[in-house]
Amino acid sequence: MDREGRKSYRVPLGDEYSLDVVVKTASGETFPGELLDITAEGAGTRFKREVGPTLAVGEPTTLTFTSARLRNPIKVCAKVRSRTESGSFRSYRYGFEFDEWQELQRRLSGEIHRLFNQRSLYRVEPDPAEPVDVQIRVVAPESFPDLPQPFEVNGRVKNISPVGIAILVDHEVETKLAAIDQVITAFQLPASDRMLEIVSWIRNRRLQDDRVCYGLEFDEDRSKDFGKQNSEIVKYVRRRQLEEPPSEL
Repeated sequence: MDREGRKSYRVPLGDEYSLDVVVKTASGETFPGELLDITAEGAGTRFKREVGPTLAVGEPTTLTFTSARLRNPIKVCAKVRSRTESGSFRSYRYGFEFDEWQELQRRLSGEIHRLFNQRSLYRVEPDPAEPVDVQIRVVAPESFPDLPQPFEVNGRVKNISPVGIAILVDHEVETKLAAIDQVITAFQLPASDRMLEIVSWIRNRRLQDDRVCYGLEFDEDRSKDFGKQNSEIVKYVRRRQLEEPPSEL
């Protein structure tokens, strides 16, 4: 295993990744922990000393990952690679190494697999002469009775990549979508005759001048015919890469 290579693509988890972990020991005890980072090969997890396990280096465990983004929990066999005691936090930080991690990558849900992606991804901006408009719809509008029915708002693509899209909207849109993080984005790319409809997660929001910019991640598991739809995006991204230098995501 390439220890130095592992460091180069470790993913620290922020608020955009609501991923929980429970560690099960060989004796059958279970302990919920705080997931600090994750890679294709393992995960870093922290436990309060008074409520967490005391695991020996090399000890076998089972890690169960759960998330609102996962249809089913993911169980992974792992062993303790390292343990660090942090006095300031009165906690143990464990480094877990996944068993047969290369096989694991092939069967992980696309949601988690995207965290392990070691390839560079690029986003491109639409040609100003060919702007791309977006319709934004709520996935389950019946769950939000305060919204007008049917509910649909418009935005414009700021940039796009094979895994996500940034959209500019009027500030009044944000006042309606402030409590909503899953939407359907519908748009048609230049030189394509297909209207794409992709379920997307709003991962970040920020003011940009007098508008709001949404950073959204595509949900391939919940989007119909995602592979075919994504191929349209890939073709568009490649074309724009040839037309102007891309920016790295």
